[in-house]
Amino acid sequence: MLFGYGLSALITPFYSLVISPLQVLLLRFVERVGKGVRTVPRDSLVAGSVEKHETGKSFGLTKRWTTAESFSVLYWHF
Repeated sequence: MLFGYGLSALITPFYSLVISPLQVLLLRFVERVGKGVRTVPRDSLVAGSVEKHETGKSFGLTKRWTTAESFSVLYWHF
């Protein structure tokens, strides 16, 4: 899971150096691989840490925190 977050964090600054659309495509591909690597373990941790009848609530909370993180990063940059 840390590898996925680290990969995405390392790739993001390289967007400022791209010259061609192919480079953007390559960076997006690598970033999506990082997301895939981090999402599956996180989802299994969430599913394994709650009761069966609270699984939907826990995934909703996880999605809510991810969305809040995205908005806070945008706010921080502007």
